[in-house]
Amino acid sequence: MKTFLKVFAGMIVLFVIAIAGFIYTFDANKYKEEIAELVESVSDRPVSIAGDMDISLYPWIGIKINDVTIENADGFSNKTFATIGQFDVKIKMLPLLQKRLDIDKLVLHRLVLELETNAAGEKNWSDFAGASENDNVKSESGLTGLTIGGIDLADSRVTWVDVNTGKQLILSNLSLSTQAMTKGQPLPLEFKALVQSNQPEWQAAVNAKTRLEFNQDSAIFDAKDLKLTVKALLPNTAMEKVTLAMIADSKIDLQTRSAKLSNARIG
Repeated sequence: MKTFLKVFAGMIVLFVIAIAGFIYTFDANKYKEEIAELVESVSDRPVSIAGDMDISLYPWIGIKINDVTIENADGFSNKTFATIGQFDVKIKMLPLLQKRLDIDKLVLHRLVLELETNAAGEKNWSDFAGASENDNVKSESGLTGLTIGGIDLADSRVTWVDVNTGKQLILSNLSLSTQAMTKGQPLPLEFKALVQSNQPEWQAAVNAKTRLEFNQDSAIFDAKDLKLTVKALLPNTAMEKVTLAMIADSKIDLQTRSAKLSNARIG
């Protein structure tokens, strides 16, 4: 989940920047090409938009894009890094006069994200996530402020495969919903997915609700009041079925790749 959140956050920022540039440089004759080029310029990945694009200007500036494809960097087995069935965003008009981007809610449906660690140990999301963390990104886009009212992710799928070991992890039937993102405040978040692993073989239906904080300096996710329900199938083990309901505080350290639970109560 931590890998998915990092890459997903990178994708959100890149699309926000692309749309901001589009608003300021709108040309009705070539808007699809412009948005694709703007995302390419930030992510350094080939991007294409195959579907329709709808635009509304009142009372919000609304942009809906269908069938977006982001390609992989060289050196990976799949050509495609991600596809998005529908990307929908609504932006307040008045803040744009001060070059502030005030977004009602970001909607991504039918996201398919293909994560891979190749034979050389390289990760196909490393450069993508790094681009979103660049301190100069906001200033280069011309933005003076950014507010997001929430994120809605549905009907999505994330896979990760290690080419050397054959290990694979799949998150399907994935949905994620957040409330407004406010700097310095925990982010209320709900998450559901079916998680499957092949080494070792198991699968689990996961339902989580928490308030999430991220410390960029220490690379730590801090999940407050985590409410977690897991229903797992563990074939070829003494416990073939496991059901777990837990309330706890959790910290995930990306640098040490470790997790810590505290104040846990198991039901």
